[in-house]
Amino acid sequence: MSGFAAKLLTDNPAKTGIASYPGSTSEVSHAGVIWTGASSEYLVDDNVGGGFGTTDPAIVKFGTKRLFDGHNERVGNTAVYGAWHGRHGATVLIDLKAVYAVETVSASLRTNGRRGASTFIAQVSQDGETFEPLGTWGGERAVLDSEKEDAGRNVEVVISASDPVSARYVKVFMSHWDEAHTDRVLNQLVIGELAVWGEELPE
Repeated sequence: MSGFAAKLLTDNPAKTGIASYPGSTSEVSHAGVIWTGASSEYLVDDNVGGGFGTTDPAIVKFGTKRLFDGHNERVGNTAVYGAWHGRHGATVLIDLKAVYAVETVSASLRTNGRRGASTFIAQVSQDGETFEPLGTWGGERAVLDSEKEDAGRNVEVVISASDPVSARYVKVFMSHWDEAHTDRVLNQLVIGELAVWGEELPE
């Protein structure tokens, strides 16, 4: 993957510039970023249906800042690591602080027999109340650094809109659950980064 034409909207800062992951295999220059001051939070309201609104406690304790710290799952001990025996996962609400033309939501994660994402959903909204799907994830996983011995430790999943959608809020739900596994170690979600990509709206 050579990177998205859209610009990074989620301020994923790294120690040396902007994160290469997810969404680009090379460093993203400052020209490729719109500094939005985006913030994020986990949603933990059990009354919200459809998987959205409930985040497993094992994930909540890490804090959403780790999802935008500029490091993929392979680099350091920065990944959000959930190991639980629940069926929920992680729901993150991202506030871009203004309305943008949102095109893509991507995430880097670890994926193998014990970890990964069996569900990845992205929805967008202008008011934070009414959400619509950004697009549909077909289950594809792109290995970001296949030359590494443990290539499955840095895999990207992507949802893109067929046409840019005007939105301020992006809600992402991810989970990894397999009915065949009763051992919680086999139902883990390990997220390195989340990233939202898009453009400023025309005046």
